[in-house]
Amino acid sequence: MGTGNILSAPQSPRGSERVSLIGRGNLHSQRVHLETFSILPPPVEVWIEDKKKRDQEVCAFSKDLWLVHGILYDLSSYMDKHPGGKEWLELMRGSDCTTEFETHHPDMDKVKKILNKYKVGQVDEKAYASLQPYHWDDPNAFYPTIRKRANELLKKHGGNGPTHAMLFISYLAVIIFGITFALTAITGSFQWSIATGYMMFVLIGVGHNFFHQRNHILRFASDFTLAGHHQWRLSHCISHHTYPNQDVDYEASTLEPYDTFMRSQTGQSIFFFPLTFIVYCIVPCMDIVRNAFFTLKGDISFRWEHALRYVEIAVLLYAQGWWHGLLLFVAMNAVSMWLLIFLSFPVHRTEYAWTDGCQAVEGDHLDFGEHILASTHDFNVPMKLLGSLFIGGTFSNHIVHHMFPTVDLSKQHLLNKLLEDTCVEYKVQYRQRSFWNLFLSMWKMHYRFESEGLKYKPQADLLH
Repeated sequence: MGTGNILSAPQSPRGSERVSLIGRGNLHSQRVHLETFSILPPPVEVWIEDKKKRDQEVCAFSKDLWLVHGILYDLSSYMDKHPGGKEWLELMRGSDCTTEFETHHPDMDKVKKILNKYKVGQVDEKAYASLQPYHWDDPNAFYPTIRKRANELLKKHGGNGPTHAMLFISYLAVIIFGITFALTAITGSFQWSIATGYMMFVLIGVGHNFFHQRNHILRFASDFTLAGHHQWRLSHCISHHTYPNQDVDYEASTLEPYDTFMRSQTGQSIFFFPLTFIVYCIVPCMDIVRNAFFTLKGDISFRWEHALRYVEIAVLLYAQGWWHGLLLFVAMNAVSMWLLIFLSFPVHRTEYAWTDGCQAVEGDHLDFGEHILASTHDFNVPMKLLGSLFIGGTFSNHIVHHMFPTVDLSKQHLLNKLLEDTCVEYKVQYRQRSFWNLFLSMWKMHYRFESEGLKYKPQADLLH
């Protein structure tokens, strides 16, 4: 990240006073499983309600309003007009959504004119500042600049939506999944369950691509897999993409203490290695049980797409019997989980990536784009669209994806050169490393000694 403003440190090293962002200690749902030895925390729907209550208490505003840049807006009458779909505004109602606003709207001049029509008040500046991990007040900073340039470039290529090729490949993937699942149910073969697990991994990529965007039917592809698109939008789009590797990143802490990589947390013993993979096998099944429990409890609402995974289980149990059908379901979900971990974890969870608990880095501001470059990596493996989806799991242009989450996978490659050139202009380091370099570093980071906990090595072993 160069020698300047890598980060202004959302948290100082372990034992020091937090610099800015209020962390998971204020969100009980994010840590409760660590206190009770549960395998999984409460569903992310509970997390977002915790966050909303915290935002409302800190800044003293109504649950029916939206907080952006310290200004309160009432968007109730605008929800049906929102180009991205009503659901996004429903998810963010009653919370500070400044970062989501900035990162999901490439044409800021246009959306700010619309937003100003719905202003109803403002909150205390100091209280608002305590919630902010980033500063947005400089229009000439790194991220506002590259966002504007990206918007201008994408307009020349028909916008940020999917190409016809992306749509064709995505629908084809859904059909292939249906075929492999049917063959698994009919034959009872573990070979076909493994093939189905692989296609579930591909569907995670399809759903991941489309649930970031305005509502499209292909977002439901993820509902056949580990978690539904609604939960992914909360845990991934709103939590992880807004706070990557920060203390309130729900995805970063979901598998703790079995899977620990944040420097603010104690490293794992080598004896956790086999246990971790066992946990990975049962997490998808545990997630189904967890959602059913919290739905019956009334903490989360049932959505029709939740039934898709229950249908999968029911079909396998009916076709192959209780025991064998359950094993087939576990096998295909375990395969998809392992593939997801194999390809997604190395882009954030290495000694080269900043996490909560790393040493403080000097700087007078924290730019969102610079934080993405500090906490995220790209593989040094160029891939075309087909390879990105069926091999790379949509993680091949991950830095571009984190900076511009609504840009379709089929358009991300258009922004790679812009990213490199803007990084050179701003003297910000754009980092690529080999996949195996990142993969081995990921395991080193998970199974580290306590004395290694605060090291952050952005300069080590660079390819770029």
